[in-house]
Amino acid sequence: MRRSYGALCIVLTLLLIGGCATGEDKIGISVEIDGMEVDGLTEYQAHEKLSYHYARVLADKKLVITTTDGRTATTSADKLGVTFDYEDAVARAMSLSYLPWNGTSGRSFDVSMQIDKDAIKRELTRITAEFNSQPQDAAFRYNPRSETFFDIASEKNGTRVDIDGLVEQVSQALMRNEELSFETELTKLEAQYTLQDAQADCAMLCEFTTEFADGSLAAENRVLNIEKGAKLIDGYELEPGEEFDINAVLGARNEENGWYEAPGIVHGRYQPEYGGGICQVSTTLYNAALLARLTITERHHHSWPMGYIAIGQDATISTGGPNLRFVNSSEHAIVISALTDSDNKTLTVRIFGRDYEDGYRVELKSAKLKQLPQPDAEYKLDTNLPPNTTECYRKGRAGSVSETYIHYYDAEGELVKKELVSRDTYKPISAIYYVSEDVYYAMQYGGG
Repeated sequence: MRRSYGALCIVLTLLLIGGCATGEDKIGISVEIDGMEVDGLTEYQAHEKLSYHYARVLADKKLVITTTDGRTATTSADKLGVTFDYEDAVARAMSLSYLPWNGTSGRSFDVSMQIDKDAIKRELTRITAEFNSQPQDAAFRYNPRSETFFDIASEKNGTRVDIDGLVEQVSQALMRNEELSFETELTKLEAQYTLQDAQADCAMLCEFTTEFADGSLAAENRVLNIEKGAKLIDGYELEPGEEFDINAVLGARNEENGWYEAPGIVHGRYQPEYGGGICQVSTTLYNAALLARLTITERHHHSWPMGYIAIGQDATISTGGPNLRFVNSSEHAIVISALTDSDNKTLTVRIFGRDYEDGYRVELKSAKLKQLPQPDAEYKLDTNLPPNTTECYRKGRAGSVSETYIHYYDAEGELVKKELVSRDTYKPISAIYYVSEDVYYAMQYGGG
């Protein structure tokens, strides 16, 4: 009777305990998840405990990236998109029957970790952004005050972090629960355009100088026009295949545009005009363009040879009339420098760019082939002149024919070839006189 009563108590106790556990929906005894005791916890309590635990684990775990040049970037593992599937472990724990630990077999569950490589990549990209830099190409800027005529900035190489490689390292370390500390070597990004390239593109291809020191060439307004024209051209850049148009660059020569009146050739005689003397600028530029081996697309010679340049090497221009145009037929950009020297009374045009690979040195040579006789003078009646008066309106000039060649010399100074640049005919000009009536009729009909 006593034995039956004891057995009944045991059964009642087990039923009572089991009924309470089942009724309150708690995890049974002797249950661990990732080494943490969760027995007696409700599902909600287990979630809270595990969520807090893994959040603390991730927040306390630091990721440190160190570059080979000593810079560091840090973040915490909770920003890497790592998750733990503890909900599944809790669900399995809840499904166990409520049994006491018998000393030989516990009940333990492991939680799986999920790695989001895209999230890791985003965070690594963010914290290592300061390690990345874009390469900067070398650059040059024309500066006529510089001894070399250019200010040149050297290139700067860039750097880049191997993000994909770091993502793999971090992912593996997380899976193995290792320390998140890595050293990364930055990939060098080389600039495409170097200091040597810039220096090569700033080589002086040629220079040509004319003078305005003597006589009418040195007239104040004429010199002012030359200086103005030079400034408008100075520093002009011309890309390969681009055409230079001097009339377009200078604009209309008139008072509104700030030009001065100075002698210019109009209808075979000198007379004041706005921009007088500007042809010395076009002529100097023309010769420099030839020496730089550019392609001349338009050029006109004057009515007669100029005193500041060899015959056949002049280039006249006028607003709305004759023009000077040439194309940058080289494979690289060029820069035109046009500078006046007020002390030496000179205008120098230099052209900079990348030198030709053939290494030829060039010279211009021109010669007068023959002279054309001056025509007879022309006499015209001017009834407003007083008796016995003769006034010269236009001087007569003999004409001439010339040829200009460009000579190419190799490194040893030997003439390799020569090319005809132009064959120019300066037409003879008749003198024109205006005479009074008595002189005119005496010339027409004779008499005493």
